[in-house]
Amino acid sequence: MRTAVESNGPTSAVLWTFLAARHPGDPPETQVFVTASDDGAGISSANRARVFEPFFTTRRDSGGTGLGLGIVVALLKAHHGTIELVEADIGTTFRIQLPSAFSSARSEP
Repeated sequence: MRTAVESNGPTSAVLWTFLAARHPGDPPETQVFVTASDDGAGISSANRARVFEPFFTTRRDSGGTGLGLGIVVALLKAHHGTIELVEADIGTTFRIQLPSAFSSARSEP
């Protein structure tokens, strides 16, 4: 399997939940957060603003299509979730937020 980043060391993922309102004034609901980090070279400041754009890639010459994060954004949006690139001193960190299944079930009629 080819990846967007070369393996330079450990990758970690952290999962946590807490109550949060999706928009100001909304009642709080349980949110699930996943943080995925690596200790690689990170994403340059020039590319940080573009990483979620469909078809943006820095690896076109090696077969990259730039679809990975665009697909992730679309899937999360379909499930009322978000992804953000978090400022990190070392490597790259993404934070994903989704409503929990419990919160979604409570809000359905």
